[in-house]
Amino acid sequence: MPQELAKVTFYLAKAGRKFDDLLSDPAEVIEDGQEKEKDRKVRTFDLGEVPVMVVCQLNRVVQTPPWIDFINERIGLPEDRIAFSVNSVRPSGVILIELEGRVLAATFGTGGRSLLKFSEFVPDFGIKTAMNMCGNQDLRQTKTRTHALTTKQIDRQVSRPSDSLDFGMTETEILKYISAHAELDKNVTLQGKDSLTVKVIGDEKLSWDRLVEWSEIFLQKYKEDRYKQLFPNYPAFEPVPSEIVDILDQILVDKIKSGDLTRLHLAVPEFLPDDDFSFSYSNHASKNIVVSHVVASDLLSQKHFPTDKLSVAKLKAKQIYAYSHEQDKILGDRCWSTYSCIVTEVDHAGACYVLSEGVWQKVDDDFYKAVNNFIAKVLPVEKVDKKFHGIDISVVKERKNKESRFNERFAELCDKSIMFDRAKLKIGQGRKDKEFCDLLQLCDDGRINIIQVKQHSGSSNLSYLFSQARFYCDFFLSDQVFLDEIRDFIKNSKHGKVDSFLAKIGEKIADVNGGSFVVKLWTLYNEKEAPPAPVDLPLMAKYELKLAYERLRNINKYANVCYSTIPVKIVNFQLDRGGGKKKAA
Repeated sequence: MPQELAKVTFYLAKAGRKFDDLLSDPAEVIEDGQEKEKDRKVRTFDLGEVPVMVVCQLNRVVQTPPWIDFINERIGLPEDRIAFSVNSVRPSGVILIELEGRVLAATFGTGGRSLLKFSEFVPDFGIKTAMNMCGNQDLRQTKTRTHALTTKQIDRQVSRPSDSLDFGMTETEILKYISAHAELDKNVTLQGKDSLTVKVIGDEKLSWDRLVEWSEIFLQKYKEDRYKQLFPNYPAFEPVPSEIVDILDQILVDKIKSGDLTRLHLAVPEFLPDDDFSFSYSNHASKNIVVSHVVASDLLSQKHFPTDKLSVAKLKAKQIYAYSHEQDKILGDRCWSTYSCIVTEVDHAGACYVLSEGVWQKVDDDFYKAVNNFIAKVLPVEKVDKKFHGIDISVVKERKNKESRFNERFAELCDKSIMFDRAKLKIGQGRKDKEFCDLLQLCDDGRINIIQVKQHSGSSNLSYLFSQARFYCDFFLSDQVFLDEIRDFIKNSKHGKVDSFLAKIGEKIADVNGGSFVVKLWTLYNEKEAPPAPVDLPLMAKYELKLAYERLRNINKYANVCYSTIPVKIVNFQLDRGGGKKKAA
């Protein structure tokens, strides 16, 4: 009687890969009938005109459970100790199927996945195929990750198949996984992430013929772009094949060697407060140069990056270290490769590619156009009064550049403003560590400006500015505790126009209207450099800006959201410091 399966998990190999390229330990793969180890067996055959390889392996585990070790800690005599062990022998397998020049891997058993070399498989096969085959009507489960100040993993599950709208995903969430019924067969449930898991109920399960039939459908559906309209929460980036990565890396090195730093920024891949940290390109035992911030032009420094020796390998090996002002030392355990600190966009073969956090990704054409059209045609860009230009934000004693210096000076020059920078406020029942904004300014037209300020440095810093504005301004209109804290801060400021501020900010959430406020997003740049154009912002920073604008204008109904760049005096302090390493005796 023919055997059938009710559950199979599929992976799709990258283009051009052969069977032997895909197994985690190819040395163990040997010809039919010549197994040297009984624990692994390999067979190859054709299913009609479809080449197939089958690899089966026994996974042997002999292990004492940790809780027994825990008990034995309190038993003195060795002969009295409990000596139970678990001897587990479980078979696992993978079927490799070649169709239309691509290889699909179907895994079985608890260790089937471990037989595959995952660097050789595409990471988006499962979720794209599931989205295209299931649509957005009969979802059972989703997993998302927030694209906001604090990264959150959010799992949602409903008691019956439901429309994606019922899941309540916001525009700041990135879809990572779905489980849903296939549109063409409600007896089939698909679970999509990097892999595609197929579950079948009823009589018609997966036979060999149906395995090939479904594999052909999966390959076809993976190529479709229907998911873009159905699931706007799915990221608009695609993985890049290794051969294209090599080309992009060479383009990057050639650009740097030629001195072309357009559309390129240098920034550590995590947010660090400028007030607390500086950076160093070395961590020697004796002498190091500490700089207040990293900039793209440092890549042209013959001292740090000799041009004649520059290569991708050098960029990956060369570390950028955090320097802690509080500890007065370079932190040897808090560093990043220079390559992972480069944020750039490269056009190649009619497509746009982004390098961020050391990973190249291809940008979806529609997404790229939508973000840039927003910047060019929608985003209001304002000029700030020249009396606020050229403010010196350097603090010589601390050898830092601090946004707080700009905020302090602005508040001195504008008697209609209150500085909220470093305010410690509370949202809901959370910690009292929120700011709301940097400056609050009364306007002659009766509105109030909510001003957020950040130095124009890297993608992480700018993205933080835009997501911070969205986060705080959202809670300003929805959280009573936060509103009370803001009003109390204004009352305690002893500002001459306290009553005027409070007259515009009602006591109750229902009394606060977003239309009475304008959100201002200000970036400070070095007055010795050309003003950074919004179109030249890193792509992900532009995306965050678009999300912030659309949330605050379309949902929160703020009167406006405006972007500005302001020239200030910035000093690139350099310090001579010893490293975090100890000098050898």
